[in-house]
Amino acid sequence: MEIYKSMIFVHLEKTAGTSMRDLFTRRYGAENVAAISTIKELSDFLGKHRGKPCKAVMGHIYYGIHAFNVTYHPFCYYSMLREPMDRFLSAYYFVKRSPGHHMHRYVNDNNVSIKDFAQIPHFRNQQVNRLSSILVPNEKGARLVGSDEKTKLAMALKVLVHDIRHFGIFELMDESVRRLAALMQSEIESVPRLNVGERKQVDELDEATKSAVREANQLDIQLYNHGRRIFESGVTL
Repeated sequence: MEIYKSMIFVHLEKTAGTSMRDLFTRRYGAENVAAISTIKELSDFLGKHRGKPCKAVMGHIYYGIHAFNVTYHPFCYYSMLREPMDRFLSAYYFVKRSPGHHMHRYVNDNNVSIKDFAQIPHFRNQQVNRLSSILVPNEKGARLVGSDEKTKLAMALKVLVHDIRHFGIFELMDESVRRLAALMQSEIESVPRLNVGERKQVDELDEATKSAVREANQLDIQLYNHGRRIFESGVTL
């Protein structure tokens, strides 16, 4: 197996990102880990650290960040999928309890229900939306190249399976950690669950709410089912 000098973790919202950041920080040291989640943060990083690659880059980023020379070579991408309805509920309760989130006041002040939350475009099919765009350099620094609605799912599958290639499944964390340890050439006994709050579970929802959440995440459900089949076949490593 190739020994990778840098890891790039594409963090899809509410898929063990805090736990992964803790893991990478313990493995590589905080000074060698870059947290980049926006194009502005990427620009700021390039301005301050040009010519100084990192051993790990992570955040709500997109495939393509390697083109900005923020990592050593060879590098390896890694991501994590999560069962979409469970991930959606986790995101809803995270927003409700997190004053720093830009939607926190809106959701709480307006008593937004789970069913109402499912109608907000930003929170629908977030895994497909994140994976169906690619970050590319341009004369202004960087831009996102996205897919139209008809090709989003196909693009997300292509990026996950053929570009990122290595990914875990949140519900199969032990095996995911084992494969990640092999990629990192490191012993990882476990990844502690961090940033976890109490919330309703999917099977506690009434049928109307459950139907709304399912409809809001149809593309994510297809992506997850396909990714899980690939993961369970052992092809990703």
